[in-house]
Amino acid sequence: MNAMELRGIIEADSVCLECMNRGDDEGCAQRLNQILPKEVFSLHLTSRGVLAAFDNPADGELVMQSLEQAAISNPLVKRALG
Repeated sequence: MNAMELRGIIEADSVCLECMNRGDDEGCAQRLNQILPKEVFSLHLTSRGVLAAFDNPADGELVMQSLEQAAISNPLVKRALG
């Protein structure tokens, strides 16, 4: 799954979309865990890829800032961003 596919899933689900629109990243992630198939997958994105996944670069920047903020307290996110 690439960033565009993930964004499509988020936008297609009303709960995910509502969470995204109000900036509730944790709520969106929890909803994705409920609706996505339970399988292991690998997703490799660069920061450029994240920024490119959004029509508005400011939205991509907000996602990057959220990931960087999450990395402060979550070693798995920190490792993934490294």
